[in-house]
Amino acid sequence: GNSLSLALKLSKRTRPPQTSVNSAISDEAGPVETLGIVQIADRCDHDNAFPHNRVGHTCLETLHTYFMDKPIWDVSGRLSYYTGKRSRSSGPAINDRSRYLPFTRADYILDEVPTWSDIFDGRMDDRHDIVLRVFQDDACRALARRGGIQPELAQRCHAKELFKYATHLDACLTGFERNMLLMSPQRTDGRSVFQNSIDEITRRSGADRDVQVATLAELHMHALWMTGVCTSLPATAFDDDLQSMQLGNLGNSDFSIAEFSTIMEKGHDAALGIAARSGDEWAMQSYYPPHPKRDPDYWQAMQRINPLLLHRWMASVVGGVVLNDEERMWHAVKAYAIERETSPDLRLADYVLELKEGNIPLNEVLSDYASLQGDADMSLDDIAEGRIADDTLLKCPW
Repeated sequence: GNSLSLALKLSKRTRPPQTSVNSAISDEAGPVETLGIVQIADRCDHDNAFPHNRVGHTCLETLHTYFMDKPIWDVSGRLSYYTGKRSRSSGPAINDRSRYLPFTRADYILDEVPTWSDIFDGRMDDRHDIVLRVFQDDACRALARRGGIQPELAQRCHAKELFKYATHLDACLTGFERNMLLMSPQRTDGRSVFQNSIDEITRRSGADRDVQVATLAELHMHALWMTGVCTSLPATAFDDDLQSMQLGNLGNSDFSIAEFSTIMEKGHDAALGIAARSGDEWAMQSYYPPHPKRDPDYWQAMQRINPLLLHRWMASVVGGVVLNDEERMWHAVKAYAIERETSPDLRLADYVLELKEGNIPLNEVLSDYASLQGDADMSLDDIAEGRIADDTLLKCPW
C-alpha cells in the first residue's frame, strides 16, 4: 500500500481520468469513497492472496463493481514487471494475440464491445455444454485450426458462445498465473514481485510513471478478481482430435495452475478459432491467426471482411516474419488511413506508436514523408494517405 501511495506523491504528471466505482472500501472515518484502480489496489486486502487464498469480501465486491462494465480488452495487454532493479520481464497469457498485437483504439470501432458482464454472466455451465456439442459437429470442428471465414456457420457453430467460453478460460487461467507471479515473494527481501515492481517504477523518472503504476495495478487487481470469480471451471480439456477429457474442477484438481493452463489451452484455441472463422467480430478481434503461409485462406478472407485488422497484423511483428520494415510500414499507414475515416482526430505519429511500440521505424517514416512533401499546405498525414491510396505499396505474403 505504501508503495502505491508513494508513487502517487512522486508523480509530477497529471493522471488521466480513470474509471471510478462507488467503492465499498471505506477509510477510518467510515464514508464510502469513489476510487480509481490505483486507490483500490492501495487499500485492497491482498497481501495474503498467495498462492491460493482469496481476497476479502469487501475488496472482491469493489473489484466486481469496477471491472464488470469495462471492455475486456482493457486488461488483455502483456504484463510487464520487474524482477530486479535493472531487469524487466513479461508475464504469460493464453491468448497469444495480446503478445503480438496489443489491443488498441481500433478494437473499439465495433458497434458493440464485449465487457466482463458478457463473459461472467452465470451461464458458463450451459455454455460448456454448447461447446461440447459444437466440437462434435464436423463442419464446425473443421474451422478450429485453418480455413476461410464462413459467417453462414455463425449460428450453427454458436460463434458468440464459443467466444465467451474461450474468453472465460483465458481470463481465469491467465489471472491465476498472473496472481501467482505477482504475489510470489522474492528471495532477496521476501517482498512480492508486485511490491518491488511498484518500487522500481517509482524510482524511475519517466513521464509515464503514473500510467505504468496504474496499468500494473489494474492487471494485478484483475488477476485477484479472477481468483475470486473463477472458483471453479467446467474443466474439460481436448486432445488433438478435440475429444473431451474430464478433469474435474480446478479447486480440487491434482494439476498445478501451469499444467492446467497447458491442458486447457487446446480447448481455448479451438473454441476461439471456430468462433473467428465463423465470422464473429469479437472473436476475430481476439484471435491470434496462424502464420499467413500456413493458412492463406483465413488471411485472404480477413482482407475482404476486416481490412483494418489485416493491415494491423501485417504491420506487427507477425507480419515481420514475411515482410521487411518498409513493407510493414506501409501496412501501418494503410491501417491508419482506414481508422482515420471513423476517427478524424487521429494522427499518424501517435497511431504508429500505439500500434506497437518499437515495431515500426517511426523516425525513418517521418523522414521519408518530409522529403516527399511537395505541397506546404499538406500534412504528413495526408501525404501518407495519398501514397497508399492505390494499394501499390502494400505487399501481402500470399
